Amino acid sequence: NLYKISKGEKSYIYYKNKKYIYKMIESYEVQKTGIVPIKNYENKTILTLITCSQDESKQIVFINELVEIK
Repeated sequence: NLYKISKGEKSYIYYKNKKYIYKMIESYEVQKTGIVPIKNYENKTILTLITCSQDESKQIVFINELVEIK
């Protein structure tokens, strides 16, 4: 159900005993062609998630910015 994420929602990644907290800042749909254009964000640590949309011919790209490490 990744396609249900809304702008501003947080995602959590746990790695090497640290919790990385990301906030979703943008999402966009692209045609499912095997190639996904990914935007570059200078001076930001970004987590990009890609999943299928409910329309099987498209994919959704979610851009998440690192906001905190605990």
